[in-house]
Amino acid sequence: MATKLHVAPAPCDGRSPTDTSIPGVISTELDEYHKTCAVCLGNYINPHLIILCGHSFCCACIEGLPSPKCCPSCRAGPFGMQDVRPNYALKSSSESTVVQIGPVSETPSKETAFASNTVSVEERAISWSKAGNLPYGLALQLARDDGDIVLRIFLLDNSGSTAGCDGHMLQYDDCSGQYSSVPSTRWEEIKSTALDQAHWNTKLGSRCEFVLLNPPCPSDPQDGRDYMLIDPSIGPAEVKRRIVALQELLDANGPRGVTPLSQRIFELRRRLQGQIGRGQKVILSVITDGMPTSPTDSRCTQEDQNELVNQLRQFAIAFNSFIVIRLATDDDNVVGFYNQIDEELELPLDILDDLQGEGKEVHEAGNAWLAYTPLIHRIREGGTNIKLFDLLDERPFTPVEISMFMDFLFRQQSDAPFPRTPKELLQAVQNALKSSPLVFDGVSGRMSLPVDIKKLRKSLRLNNFMDNLSSYCSLM
Repeated sequence: MATKLHVAPAPCDGRSPTDTSIPGVISTELDEYHKTCAVCLGNYINPHLIILCGHSFCCACIEGLPSPKCCPSCRAGPFGMQDVRPNYALKSSSESTVVQIGPVSETPSKETAFASNTVSVEERAISWSKAGNLPYGLALQLARDDGDIVLRIFLLDNSGSTAGCDGHMLQYDDCSGQYSSVPSTRWEEIKSTALDQAHWNTKLGSRCEFVLLNPPCPSDPQDGRDYMLIDPSIGPAEVKRRIVALQELLDANGPRGVTPLSQRIFELRRRLQGQIGRGQKVILSVITDGMPTSPTDSRCTQEDQNELVNQLRQFAIAFNSFIVIRLATDDDNVVGFYNQIDEELELPLDILDDLQGEGKEVHEAGNAWLAYTPLIHRIREGGTNIKLFDLLDERPFTPVEISMFMDFLFRQQSDAPFPRTPKELLQAVQNALKSSPLVFDGVSGRMSLPVDIKKLRKSLRLNNFMDNLSSYCSLM
């Protein structure tokens, strides 16, 4: 029988764990609003506000959310339609919104280490779409999601067990434009993931930091020696130099020591407290292959497990964080422990396997119509508040959710949102696939179309419709 995890009460810092206010957020017209609905990505139609969190969406989009309903932006909930009210201010406003994230100050202080972002969501989406070769629909949603995120931290497990040779690395061939999966050590897989995230985040202008679990000097961590901060605002040449330095840092600090995850997360929280403004958000992605231990013992005790849960919880509360545990192992005990945390505790947490393993889970969850690509996996590894990415490996998507995800996969800036009704949605996807490039499917290990239309038809429960149509046509 599984052992229950015990969680100590969260420390009181004068702020409620559910406080999502963002001091220092200013806008030219209406705070926290955008021109378009974050669900359908179209202009607001009858906008309504969720009382629990203050986010607004089209009324029809809220009604179409699966039960139990949770806010698509911040996951507040569950809520019912009785917790939703018309947003008359948003309905009457057609002005452009420019949001500034960060403490309100004309002269940045030393403590506010992360600068403000005064670019509108729409401008960022257009820029990201070009820089990352993304559909506009996905770029727009990522830009909205990233607005409050000031830093992504990747805690890299370089403990002795990562020398194991059961890892997998994804390699990209520039000549053929195709991916392939090659065997590797676990540490090589972790290094490859870190460098991929460094390139991806800097391409999109997102600050990221890579922290060694067993650094050269854990008692006095220094940038460039024990961790590497990459800030795109320093300019392309310096960013390129920093990524090269990151690779050198990882190459020089291979597998060693134990797995002191709790200690390192505690130290991270202590170091960041003077740098992150209240209400700003930090994403933490822990890439590991093992169970937590103390800094001086290779054995994992129940106390070690409970302490990790407490440190994750305190980190999440301190920085309004979403946490990713990216597993670089198939060990049943390790996988079972982290899945237990995800199932039993109310933490903003996602547990991920490698590309192929996670793709299989997505298919087994009832979403086999989707080619699980390196791009989708990369977004999830880096942490996102977009609820659909979290649900991919949990249950089958509803037709409305499939429609929303098709916006991510195919919708360009001038396109209308995908239809919500199954028959029209299927036809729209078929049309989109005619001009869609092939993508790498992590499950099959081959290039394929982004959507399997036969499996999509089954998920939309249109098989009987098509059979009846064929029978009707044969009688004509």
